[in-house]
Amino acid sequence: MIALEILDVKKCMSDMLAGEAFDGFLLREASITTGNNFLIDGTLVEDFYDENDRAINQIDEGYMPYKLERGICFEIIKGKRTPHSFRFTFLASKREYEGILGEIASQDIANMTLNILYANGKLTATTAVTHRGFSMDKSAELAWDKWVRDFFRQLEIAVSDMI
Repeated sequence: MIALEILDVKKCMSDMLAGEAFDGFLLREASITTGNNFLIDGTLVEDFYDENDRAINQIDEGYMPYKLERGICFEIIKGKRTPHSFRFTFLASKREYEGILGEIASQDIANMTLNILYANGKLTATTAVTHRGFSMDKSAELAWDKWVRDFFRQLEIAVSDMI
């Protein structure tokens, strides 16, 4: 697990809400506080989508692809005032984390999480890996942390380690 302060808040927010950079993630949850509170539960309602919708939108893992929820989040946040706070909990898709983990046993991983939190004028990112069972092996965490750092680097978003 790592904790990063995102130094380029404006660029990160633009990439996350107005661009497609975060569209490969699944949205577990978004909590946005402006003049009131909004909570978006990304859990898929199984019988809402037919097989065609699922195939077109790649809806197959129990959570909504962020690309389908991004517009709603943008509409809530946009405006003249900065939100009071927000938290996005993103999950790597199974296809994604199999690529990230390479030879590491991906079947032992329940999820790989990236949390983005804005509070008190600061934007932070934290990572986590949930195993299906107990494991002393930290190779999945190390691979995920490296991938997240590389993700921000590729987007040219400055980050620094939090102590």
